[in-house]
Amino acid sequence: MVFDTRTVDTMKESLAHYFDISCEELVEFIKEAADNTQAKSRGLFNADIFTEELDAFLENIEVTEQIDGVMCFHFSRRINNTAPDFRTYNLKDLLLTDNPMSSFLNESGYEFFEEDGHLAFKYNGVEYFPETGDEPCASLLANRLGRNSIDADYCFNGLAFGDCLMKNLYARSLFEGPEFLSTLAEYVCDDNLLENYKRHSTYFCFRYILPLESVIIDGCESLEQYDIIWYLIHQMASRIMIYEDGGEPSTDDDNPIIRVADDAILPSEYIQAVEEITLDML
Repeated sequence: MVFDTRTVDTMKESLAHYFDISCEELVEFIKEAADNTQAKSRGLFNADIFTEELDAFLENIEVTEQIDGVMCFHFSRRINNTAPDFRTYNLKDLLLTDNPMSSFLNESGYEFFEEDGHLAFKYNGVEYFPETGDEPCASLLANRLGRNSIDADYCFNGLAFGDCLMKNLYARSLFEGPEFLSTLAEYVCDDNLLENYKRHSTYFCFRYILPLESVIIDGCESLEQYDIIWYLIHQMASRIMIYEDGGEPSTDDDNPIIRVADDAILPSEYIQAVEEITLDML
């Protein structure tokens, strides 16, 4: 089973199915947990108390369903007029293997290579080895190229919930192009790179189902599979509570970030749906 996190209604239905209760019973549990939390919080709503109150209801329910996958949503621009390649690469493989992105970069004067286990690149024939500490864009680029072993960042990122994606600042910022390209262009003072990429690409939201064993929650990297399931249950319940109070999230910036291992390449079979995203949707 996979929790369907596309909308608040599908979240309710998934949780009710998982715990083998009705949606009405689920909402009643959540509301009672919220009321108890408010009474104990003495002011500001305390998320830890809410989790404890919710668990007091739900942990006593015998669960027979097996969670084996996690739904998530990934925003990405893809080059137009190229052979379809819906694999999702980690950054290292994206830059070093033959694919539409690496071809675009090559045509723009960039050539990436591996040097002492880290990535570096040539731009118009000049070699660059960005290092942490030089300037902000150099530090970020060094991390993305794995030149800082502590903060190396090659991996895929996705968002756990789909109910308010168009309010997410991350989704809006990526409309202009990948953060990596923006940082690369700033580092070498290439005024055309990002605009060329945007002009020759289309912005999509990909809906994935990832195997549970591959999932990492950003900021909670130590969570085991059982804990990841309960983390998502708590987060879904918090979202449901907001809607049941008659509102909806004003932003989506607390949407949990789903990661996978730095060296993972996600096969196209993990993709469940693809939607083109235009500026007026954001």
